Amino acid sequence: MIHLNELQERARVMTDDAMRGLPPIPEAYRHDLVLGMRAEGHLRIFEMYMPGKRPEDALILTCARLDERTGEGTVQVYPERWTQPHESRK
Repeated sequence: MIHLNELQERARVMTDDAMRGLPPIPEAYRHDLVLGMRAEGHLRIFEMYMPGKRPEDALILTCARLDERTGEGTVQVYPERWTQPHESRK
């Protein structure tokens, strides 16, 4: 299995690559960003999000899912969540 630190670095690089060319995350959001990791079976899921009043209210901006056995994974980026107004962020 690949060490968590290496998976985290792979997730960071993959996320940076996926965000290249997209509008930047606004400075107002950057102050409150949280980087979280959770496990689902052999997957390690790294999310960058804005916390909400309740955990289910978090606004996930990016999600990298990597297999701890191979190091391979995918990234989803949601630029509409930082470029369009949201009720919870007004």
